[in-house]
Amino acid sequence: MGCKRFLAHPFTLFSQFPLSTIRGVLKKPALLIDPVGADVDSQIMYKTYLWDVEYIHHYFTLFGSGYVIYSIVPYMTHLPEPIDIVLAIPGQWPDFDTLQVALAEAKNDFILTDAEMLHMVNDQAYAISWETHEPALAATFETTGKGLIRPDIMARIEAHTFTLYLARACDDAEELQQMMEAAAAILEQGGLAVKLETAGLAHPPATWFKLTRRKGTDKLVEAFVQLVRASQPNTFYSCGMHQLSLPDLCVEAPLEAEQAVMVMQRVLIAVQEQSPQKLQLNFDIPCPSGQKWAATLAKDAFFEADDLFHNPWGRYLLQTVAK
Repeated sequence: MGCKRFLAHPFTLFSQFPLSTIRGVLKKPALLIDPVGADVDSQIMYKTYLWDVEYIHHYFTLFGSGYVIYSIVPYMTHLPEPIDIVLAIPGQWPDFDTLQVALAEAKNDFILTDAEMLHMVNDQAYAISWETHEPALAATFETTGKGLIRPDIMARIEAHTFTLYLARACDDAEELQQMMEAAAAILEQGGLAVKLETAGLAHPPATWFKLTRRKGTDKLVEAFVQLVRASQPNTFYSCGMHQLSLPDLCVEAPLEAEQAVMVMQRVLIAVQEQSPQKLQLNFDIPCPSGQKWAATLAKDAFFEADDLFHNPWGRYLLQTVAK
């Protein structure tokens, strides 16, 4: 079957063509992701603009399943740079020197200088900021901790003397794990909790230690991403996937909160397991009767570009639509 060209090469609109035909027209560095599993009854690819990058999108609607597999394929390589992840760790240290000495004596390969926290083995460095007591800090931990930080810890955060801020851009899961270990090392020396300034999420020490020790990469969504019920009806969204250099998610569907959490966790973990240069949203989750899932990807309209929560990688919109 011939391929009629609707747009000037190399960006071409395809409709009802087999993947082999589409792949033959595209030139490198385009990547094409084959659909997983069932037969395909419709394929539509179209051009759109995102992040000042040309992207080719395609949908695959599966026979009888009510599910959509959605993936995006970057044609160009001008992608956003990893953002600086910022962690806040308050404590009741009398001064900076006390924490510096305690960390050195712990012999866990971390040291503090006036400007950085360094790991002496893997050479990872984290920019630091050392701030005195902040009266409003406890309230932000109470809000972002979502009720999971014990009252006795909250009382100590209220009486904190200093806060250590760590900042670093992480390129992959290994570097995210190393940043978790750096924060855990501060918690072991009197840190009271960890708050992700770039996600609006706080964890008590026990949770952070548990996540840091847990194997696998699916824990990164739990550690770095918060799930939020929006003020609009039947709307739920995530915040924090930009720390993983990946799109966030918004779900618009008539779901109970527990169902929405399950859907979002499953989809975000699927996204997190992809590389930033080859994203594929591939899921198999229940859908309300008479509906099917549809996914699109657009710029992040939830937060302004200068907001720490803004995701330059965009945001998936996952909706239920009539079959």
